[in-house]
Amino acid sequence: MAQCGIPLGLLTDAVLYLGQLADQTQTPWNPAVYLDPVYWAELQRRNAIKGNNVDLAPYRQEQPVKWPGLDPNAPVCPPVSPAPASTGS
Repeated sequence: MAQCGIPLGLLTDAVLYLGQLADQTQTPWNPAVYLDPVYWAELQRRNAIKGNNVDLAPYRQEQPVKWPGLDPNAPVCPPVSPAPASTGS
């Protein structure tokens, strides 16, 4: 059963299960890549062409890795009541 009482078979044809969310890992980018002056100048040039809409400064700083869904305050589905037993006619 999927979350909220909806069988996965009704939602999709196939699922790739990667394990429990709490056990998954992610490799963050290495901020040192953005310290290369030529590469950094190119990123700034491209950003300027597109209107400087991206703040590039955080790319040079180490960022914490956070998977969505691990927030203990995230909403959860309400409990699902079992379907009433059918009475034979």
